[in-house]
Amino acid sequence: MTHLIPQILGDQVLRVLDIGARGRLAPRFAPMSARVEIIGFEPNAAECDRLNVSLRRSDWRDARVLPYAVGRTAADRPFFVTEAPELSSLLEPLAEAVGRPGWRVNKIERVDTVSLDDLAASGELPQPIDFIKVDTQGSELEILRSGEGRVIDGLLGIAAEVEFRELYRDQPLFSEIESCLRGHGFELVLLEPAHLRTDWPFARKRTSYADALFLRGRDWLATPRPEDAQRRLLALYLLHGLYAEAQGQAAALGPAVAAAVAAEYGALGRGDFRWRLRLMMESLRCAASPTIANRHRLTRLSRIALTPDGRSWPVDPP
Repeated sequence: MTHLIPQILGDQVLRVLDIGARGRLAPRFAPMSARVEIIGFEPNAAECDRLNVSLRRSDWRDARVLPYAVGRTAADRPFFVTEAPELSSLLEPLAEAVGRPGWRVNKIERVDTVSLDDLAASGELPQPIDFIKVDTQGSELEILRSGEGRVIDGLLGIAAEVEFRELYRDQPLFSEIESCLRGHGFELVLLEPAHLRTDWPFARKRTSYADALFLRGRDWLATPRPEDAQRRLLALYLLHGLYAEAQGQAAALGPAVAAAVAAEYGALGRGDFRWRLRLMMESLRCAASPTIANRHRLTRLSRIALTPDGRSWPVDPP
């Protein structure tokens, strides 16, 4: 369901930053990697090298990973390396408060931080940047504010991990990040909450963190914008499955674009019955044997559908 997006973009590409790129670069953009220029940031030298080697075999239009830790200013900072590397941060983890494996600090390294504005001024960041994905274990707001001079006002979207409780010492929480981005004209459009595991099997899990998606919305579109920027924003809405909202934006680009979006994303078509049948079978399996694996499988299935091109997409159940 991504083949319409290149038609909407025309000869344009999307420029994406992935800050905290451990693992792999921005998987959300992988289905249309040939139309994406992406820059990752990973301060761990070994992981940065591994990612750059893997990118030699990738399909990205252009991709590289920079060995920088991003911060509000250029400074020499402590970096807390935890038992689980993906939990490492510029902020001190509150291991005792969290009470889960992997959060204890193994060592403290020193890293040099650099701001997004400084990188843009030096030419290392091409302009405009369309989208930032930031997942840095508590320092997300500091990073976004480091681009308030040259980067953030040109963005079309931001995906950030946000917390609702303090997992790292003195970290900003969701309300502060949302307030900052709302002040820059972004709207919160998706929030996918998660919780930390607990040893209490029957206890309700406290919402601890979430993946939040912020995009430009009606207020931004109320001011005349270049058509190329509107097309890139429409591509971001479609890529994140926000089809109903995308339809309204497509109308501003003309009836032909609106009709194409409606035809491509308006219905699931022949995948509907198969999805319903699988959901019924998994429901029966879960009722007979409500194991964690079966419950997870049912939850995943209830939120996706297989489309005719064989891809899975998040949808509201038809």
